Order: sequence, then structure tokens, then C-alpha cells
Amino acid sequence: MPTTYAIPNGRTVMDATLYTGSTTAQNIINADNGTTGFYPDLVWAKSRGTTNYNLLEDTVRGAGYALYSNATNAEAGPNYFISSFNSNAGGVVRLADMVQSKMRFYKQGSRSGSCALYLSVWHRDIIDFLELTLPIGDEQMRTRDLFTAVVINDLFMDKLTNNEDWYLFCPNDIQKAGLKPLHEMWGDEFVETYNKAVELGLGYKMNPKTIWDAIIKAQVESGRPYVFFKDNANKRNMQRNIGVIKQSNLCIEITNVSKPGYTSQCTLGSINLAMHDTLKSIAKSTRVMVRALNAVIDKNKWSDDWSALAGLDQRSLAIGVAGLADFFAKKKISFESEEAKQWNKDIFETMYKAAVIESMEMAKEQNRTYPAWDGSPYSQGETYIPGWSPLPAGEPIPMLNSLLLGLMPTASSAILLGVFESFEPVTSNLFTRRVGQGEFLIVNKYLVNELIENGLWNSEMVDKVIKNKGSIQNIVEIPEDVRYRYKDVWEIPQRVLLDLSIIRNKYVDQSQSLNVYHSDAKYGKIAS
Repeated sequence: MPTTYAIPNGRTVMDATLYTGSTTAQNIINADNGTTGFYPDLVWAKSRGTTNYNLLEDTVRGAGYALYSNATNAEAGPNYFISSFNSNAGGVVRLADMVQSKMRFYKQGSRSGSCALYLSVWHRDIIDFLELTLPIGDEQMRTRDLFTAVVINDLFMDKLTNNEDWYLFCPNDIQKAGLKPLHEMWGDEFVETYNKAVELGLGYKMNPKTIWDAIIKAQVESGRPYVFFKDNANKRNMQRNIGVIKQSNLCIEITNVSKPGYTSQCTLGSINLAMHDTLKSIAKSTRVMVRALNAVIDKNKWSDDWSALAGLDQRSLAIGVAGLADFFAKKKISFESEEAKQWNKDIFETMYKAAVIESMEMAKEQNRTYPAWDGSPYSQGETYIPGWSPLPAGEPIPMLNSLLLGLMPTASSAILLGVFESFEPVTSNLFTRRVGQGEFLIVNKYLVNELIENGLWNSEMVDKVIKNKGSIQNIVEIPEDVRYRYKDVWEIPQRVLLDLSIIRNKYVDQSQSLNVYHSDAKYGKIAS
């Protein structure tokens, strides 16, 4: 039984022990074509000391990276050049190939480095980008070791829904026309500039369903790309005084503002819900985690000056959870129940409010706020929960951190804690875990306890669970209410998981690394 109430991110734990590098866990980088941008840093070893080289080198210590490639020129002919080289662009595919090679070189123990590459649906190279992870095709056009993510604007969804034309652009064309870069905008400003670019004849016309079909095809065949809805992220941007959210991170739960010369950082930790029984206890652990992660920021060894600038300016935290399935199992709650919805709401509302209060108290104790506080929603008396404040209405809220909650996957943390991952249901009631010492058969301990209570746990029952590949839905000897509560993630309607996500999203000021599970992934299911 785990005895840890909360745990920092695995990267923080490792480097706090070795102290060999940055103890922040997530880095968001902008890739452009200038002399301080991404191409030179990747290509030339002599660029050691620049942001991208240091961050990519730092992957050996366990950091996750996200690269935003919308400023990268398209591979579309001689007019698309890299300014610093005065030569033609290779496009996003060649950039992806370079990044993949870099990640393979810099190991994180026995595995390659981890990176997610983001591209918007308006970019001229979007179709080639969406094919990067397909299992078949020209190997020169594939980068299957990278995580890909597509950035979608509301305008694209409107065009798709209304069956209207969509236009693709090269960033270099937009720049030469004197327009503001499309990736720097969202909402009405994006729509206005997009339409202006169309009027100027800069776009390449395409049916938006062609792009949508390419997204679905890639997800069915490879499980990628991630999908990031940019306008939705910016509507509730708690860093809007700093800039526009352009992308997310490696696991799509971080929504920090990042820009050239300002490489956003985030420090992560998770609350072990398996060790909590009350909201009061969860609130206490959340407040402890806020203090712990701020200590990490204060003592951190930053990768470079750009990372230090953004990391200290924002002081972003992402507190998530591990063991929501354990929490429900101990209370004998099904993910499909109304009780689960209520606990789901209460847990994350409690965590956000506790985090705000602790960050505020620390700001008061230390007589300082995070440097980018002026002009922020907190400086105007606003929190992420409309109408709620720990202070009288309208009074500025001193805060030591700009962001507080972000629900990460917690894969390695959950193993350390001996609980199920993040906020997800169990993937199976019986599975094999492979480690260096061999293979171990793991059975859902909560199910075992209930079967013991009912006098049903014996070698015959073990054989039946194994025969059913971890499912108990067809084992009629098990009481119906137990079978209902111990459905695995493949047996729970995915709409249930989406509804729970929507409920807690009201209290998560960053985002959620949400998976949707389909045992028979088909176009109709994914597209719905």
C-alpha cells in the first residue's frame, strides 16, 4: 500500500537526487527561421549555449519537449527560404526528421528523448505533417518516434461544419505581405488576418474535410496526432497579459505562453488520491505541493537564459492527480455514477482553490508576486473560477504562481506510488508488467479484496479472469454491482470520460492529457 500523499514529477525527483540539470519537467520551444531560431541550433554543434541546443541536450535528464513549428517555411518552391542561410526551406517534414534524429541521440536512460511537434491546420505543409506517423509510406516522409500534435482554430471547425473552402499558407508569404504572423493570433484577430491573406491571394485552397480526414486516418492508424484547440485555450488564458497560447507540451496538459527568447517552463507534481478520503485532506496535500514545487523553482538550475527568463517570470505549476480509479474503488463508486461526477467536481474545485490560497499566502509571506503578475487576471481580482476569489470581490490577488493545475498522465509516478494512472479508469483488471527482473502478473487489488469478501477469490476465479483477458463482465458468479464498478476503460462508454473531463475543466487552469479508448477504432467513432 502506498504511503505517499503527493509526489513531484519524475524528472524533478531524478535531478533533485543527482542535481545534474534543470528540475523543471516541461519545455515549450518556438521554431523559426532566423539566426537565433531553431534551424541553426539543430544543425550546428557550435551553437551550444543557445536555447534549443541546451534544451535538446537536456533531454538526457528526462525533460519533455514541445516544438511549435508554425513559423517554419513550407516546402513549396524557391520562394520559401531560410533567412539565416539564404537558401530554400526543407519544410516541416525535414524539420521533423532533424528533431527525431536529435531525440534518438540524446537518451533518457534506455529510451530515446521525447518531443511533440505542433503544427496548425492553416500551414501549407499540414497534409505531409499529418502523415509523419503513418505505419506505411515513403520512409523519408515518416518520423514515427515523434509525437505529433495538430493545432485547430475555431474558424477551421466553422469552415468544416459549413462545407466551405479552407486556405493554407506559408509563413514566409504572410511575412512578405506585411501581415502579422497567423500563429501569433487567435479569435477575431486571427479571422481578420486570415481573410486578408485570402483576399491577397496568398492561400492555397483546400477542402477542410481533406485535412479532417487526414487527422482521423492518422489517429486510427497511429494514435496520433494530439488535438489542441487553440481558441478554447486562449479564451480562459490566465497568462493573457504575457501573450497568446500557441501550443501545448509533450503530453498536451500544459498551456504556458512561449515565444522566441522566452522558453516557457513548468514544474509538475501530482496528488495521490489513493491516500486521501476527504476533501480536507486533498486540500492539505495540494497546499503542501504548492510549497514544494515553489522550492523547486527557487533552487532550479535553468538550462539557459531564455528558460530562466520565462521560468522565473511565470513560475508556472502543474499539479495533477494519480489514483482517481483507486479513490473511486475504495469508496465503491463506478465511473458511470452520479456520485463519481460529484466527487470529480469537488476534488478539482478543492485542489484549485487550495492552490490559489497557498500561492497567495506565500506571496504575502515573501512580499513578492511572480514577476509577470502585473496586468494578469489575478492582479484584477479574477481567478480561473468566474465569480470566486479568496479575497473580497475585485481586490487584487497577490500570487506567487501564474498557473496551478495541469492534469498530466503520471505514468511513472503511478508505478512508484502503486496506483492507477492519473484520472483514468483501470485499463485492465489483470495485466503483465515487464521490468528488468522479469514479468509480473498484476491483478486489481481492490477487485481481489471484494472477491475475497464475497468468498469468490480462488484459483478457478483467477483462471476465469485470465481467460477473459482481465475483464469480469462475463463472469456471472461475480455480483452484478461489482461487475458494474470494475468495468475497464474499454468497457466504459467514452462519453462518460468526456463528461467527467468537461466537469473538472472548470477548475483546471491549464489542460488535461485526456485519452479516448476504442478497441475497434474506426473513422465514424473517432470523427464523432
